[in-house]
Amino acid sequence: MKKIIYFPSENENSNHTSVEALFNKYLKKFFLIQIVYTGKETKKIKDGNLVIKKSKRHDFIKELKGLSLDFPDFYIIRNDFKVLKNILKNNKKSKVGFQSTFLHSYRRLVQAHIEKKYLLRRYIEYMFKSKEESNLLDKCDFLIPNSKMMNNIINKNKKPYTYIYSSFDFELLTDIDKNIDKKIKFLYIGTIDKLREIDKIFEAFDEVKSKNWILDVYTKNFNEANLYKSKMKNNGKFINIFNALDRKTLYKTMHNYDVGISLIPINDLYTVASPIKLTEYFACKLAVITTAIPEAVDLYSNTNSAFFVHFDTPSIVKTIKNILSMKKSQLQEMGQNGYDIVKEKRNYEINAKYISNFLYSLCKEYKSKNIIQ
Repeated sequence: MKKIIYFPSENENSNHTSVEALFNKYLKKFFLIQIVYTGKETKKIKDGNLVIKKSKRHDFIKELKGLSLDFPDFYIIRNDFKVLKNILKNNKKSKVGFQSTFLHSYRRLVQAHIEKKYLLRRYIEYMFKSKEESNLLDKCDFLIPNSKMMNNIINKNKKPYTYIYSSFDFELLTDIDKNIDKKIKFLYIGTIDKLREIDKIFEAFDEVKSKNWILDVYTKNFNEANLYKSKMKNNGKFINIFNALDRKTLYKTMHNYDVGISLIPINDLYTVASPIKLTEYFACKLAVITTAIPEAVDLYSNTNSAFFVHFDTPSIVKTIKNILSMKKSQLQEMGQNGYDIVKEKRNYEINAKYISNFLYSLCKEYKSKNIIQ
């Protein structure tokens, strides 16, 4: 079996969906894989995986000497350019790939514009960062973006590539009855911050006249979410804020809802996204409210599964009112349609096969052969 050292930029005890389902589970059927998490000290952990001291990431190869696999066939680095730089500098014969899931350097510039702080400094930082990052990507053997739009942005030199879309591990699902409450139950999972312009969602629900609904929010940004709720004048009592749940518990909980909310701004930062919550909502058979980011349009337009809205308060209000006029059976049909698409096209077990074939195709002895059936 070919050997992979994978650095996912995740802490020890990670619960990250693609890291654990794809690299720590399904791809291990086709490769010998060592995942390197970050933590307080460098050490070996269960399943042959490793932890590297976070402050030693810049010296990745040297720090893991004696612990990591000898002469791996592939290094794959997720989002961390410090680690990529060290591996490219010290690597002799392994193929090096970069997995990009978010434009972190660009994010700081966007945030500066929103907050109107440090604009010049952030712009200069971004100019230098983007040039350095482009040079490092040019030295990679292959790229693994999370979407077609991300590939358009980072793959300027037409490197070999495949995608790691945000997908789902269907082995984590259990059969649970759907919500039979008469009220329509909305669900928001994820980050609460200014960049996502979450205020528009709270403002929209505050304008709804009907009282036949509940919105539950699960987030690690508990205080921020409660701050937005506290600014509501009319409907704050219909909104509940909860701390984030571990993934297995979350999936059991999600079945009890009718509509998932996956609303993110349409801008250069988010049009490259492959949102995990969009996939998770459908995997749990919820209908979904989403903005028309390319990933959502490609998969779910004209499939009677999603409500597409403009990312402004009036449009969101209009869609909520429309949903509240629908029968639950109609929403369940939409959720089932979305589920069928995710099961076929955003399934980690299936995706592991095409990713494996891509990686083997980069090796001379397997060139142009479809190894994984």
